[in-house]
Amino acid sequence: MNILNDIATRLLEAIETYRISSIVHSLLIVAIAIILAFTISRPLRTWTLARLPRDIAIPLVKLVYYSIIFVGIIMALTSLGVDVSVLLVAGGIAGIVIGLAAQTVTSNLLAGIFLYLDRPFKVGDAIAIGDTFGIVEDITIFSTRIRLFNGTILRISNEEIFKSRIINLTAVKARRIEYQILLAHETDLNKAIEVIRRVIDRNPLILTEPAPMIFSSQVTLLGIPVNIWVWVPGTAFFEVWTTLLTQIREELLKEGIQLATYKGPIPLSIP
Repeated sequence: MNILNDIATRLLEAIETYRISSIVHSLLIVAIAIILAFTISRPLRTWTLARLPRDIAIPLVKLVYYSIIFVGIIMALTSLGVDVSVLLVAGGIAGIVIGLAAQTVTSNLLAGIFLYLDRPFKVGDAIAIGDTFGIVEDITIFSTRIRLFNGTILRISNEEIFKSRIINLTAVKARRIEYQILLAHETDLNKAIEVIRRVIDRNPLILTEPAPMIFSSQVTLLGIPVNIWVWVPGTAFFEVWTTLLTQIREELLKEGIQLATYKGPIPLSIP
């Protein structure tokens, strides 16, 4: 209230003493500040919208716009002789209090901005954040939503994501899928490899370069371990990974090739 009374008193004194020129000068400063804010905010809005999501770009532009006007008002009050130091001190104290109260919100906001600028992933990417694996469903200024492979939606704060190790499983151009199947000892290994290669060749998502590899490096007491390595585009990894092994198994059974039955892990050593 004291600040408002001070401002009113100064305005009355200016009028009473015919300081019309000071008032005009102050109004002119405010008008210039508004024009300057409008002139800067328009190209800034276009630039930020082209590079940042809307929910980040618009608040940033508004912050710049009102900051310029605020500075103009402070300069105008100073021109009238108003002591704005108290107002600035009060604003500083209020800013500290609000900053402490909204520390988590601010951290998530800044982390969200840095994630948007760095762009380690986008909506639709398969990512791993620590021990969490899933598909990115939505990215907001404060949090990111990930659809886990069991169908549930997980919301993670952007601050937590920013501090974590992020692996983008989709961004790579090609990824290798590795399977190992165990064939019975009496299996014709060459025929089994031919059947597996036929299934691989029918799949249009499997790359021919690097070439697929089908090999067996040893014979164990449980059977013959056969290793299958194929390369696929990063975007098709999960589609192929979740279907190819079933296709191979069905084709082997159709050709009368039996898989070994076992319990426990398969002993395997690759030199």
